Amino acid sequence: MSGTALPDVLSPADVEERFGGWSEETDVIVVGFGVAGGAAALEAVRAGARTILLERAAEPGGTSAMAGGHFYLGGGTAVQKATGIEDSAEEMFKYIHAVSKEPEDDKIRAYCDDSVEHFDWLEALGFEFERTFWPGKAVIQPGTEGLMYTGNEKVHPFRDLAVPAPRGHKVPVPGDTGGAKLVVDRMADRLAETSAVVRYETGATNLVMEGDRIVGLAWRRFEER
Repeated sequence: MSGTALPDVLSPADVEERFGGWSEETDVIVVGFGVAGGAAALEAVRAGARTILLERAAEPGGTSAMAGGHFYLGGGTAVQKATGIEDSAEEMFKYIHAVSKEPEDDKIRAYCDDSVEHFDWLEALGFEFERTFWPGKAVIQPGTEGLMYTGNEKVHPFRDLAVPAPRGHKVPVPGDTGGAKLVVDRMADRLAETSAVVRYETGATNLVMEGDRIVGLAWRRFEER
């Protein structure tokens, strides 16, 4: 199998033949402990699901941990209010719709309407965005300021289609890389307080399917399968 080929899909019969049966059962299994995987596992276990999270590396983070820790949030977050910025979910929607090549309005609407809740969810992990605004121009603010303009909100024609507002929220870590590790580490802390099972140095190798339904997966940790 080449490095770009998809791994074989297994059947339940293959599980019996190759592995001697199932090793365990769970409600939810998440592959990869980056920001997305950590959030998915945390919400699954909080909803009452038996949850297993597999991470191929020896610690959480993946490529997420290399990112700057910037989140596009608006609609009236605590940082926006503290720095005197007026914003609404409607103006945020208008802007994202305008800059999207093929906008899916239902998804944009859901993201904007829930943006303040997303902000609050992040801070509930155990950190706070600085209640400060950085007025300069950069891809990511160089210091620890919590808010800046990161898009074309003030540029024609978008400034005429939606009321401009800064929505680039950055975690309190200086520099333009590595800030998101703070978020992943806080997710790991919160997961440790739950019944979720997190396994490092464990990679998913094959999906197990019954007809068109995924019923499980095979994993590998060193020589253990």
